[in-house]
Amino acid sequence: MSILFSFLLIGNGCAMLIGECADKEYLGNQASNIIEGTVKSVESNGGHYDNEIRVEKYIKGDAIAGDKVMIQTVGGPGMWVEDEPVFTAGERVKLYLEKTDSGFSIVCRAAGVETLGDGKNQATEGAAIPTKTTMVDPPATVFITIAGVFAVLLIVLAFLILYKQRNKNIKTK
Repeated sequence: MSILFSFLLIGNGCAMLIGECADKEYLGNQASNIIEGTVKSVESNGGHYDNEIRVEKYIKGDAIAGDKVMIQTVGGPGMWVEDEPVFTAGERVKLYLEKTDSGFSIVCRAAGVETLGDGKNQATEGAAIPTKTTMVDPPATVFITIAGVFAVLLIVLAFLILYKQRNKNIKTK
């Protein structure tokens, strides 16, 4: 039965975040810094984005040098990454951050980001706002789901064959 459950989990997302990440109190306790700010720029850099956030309000933690934070997120144009936040230049956000050796990362990835409103009027005038394609149903996820369903069907079929064989052996004794 646990094997069956494992296949169902694979089909529904390998990188599902833990339930605590939906709890704002948990996020606040895990964060070394909580800030509000505006996304100043989003630059695609190979397989990741460099996101510059201008800090406007410190809710928790010490002030950050230059009142700006650089957050690196996995992804790129046409690439969808589960649980990864997607930023847009000019967007106002609240971030739950944890200090790392190289700067900051977001607690619980996308769950550690709250959009505070449109904020478009705060974007640098004339700045190019990069476009990012987020695939709603990426091919890899569809393949994993289909493979998971197929594996479950094979397991059920194997159990049925074994069950029939067992019953047949019991009747012949």
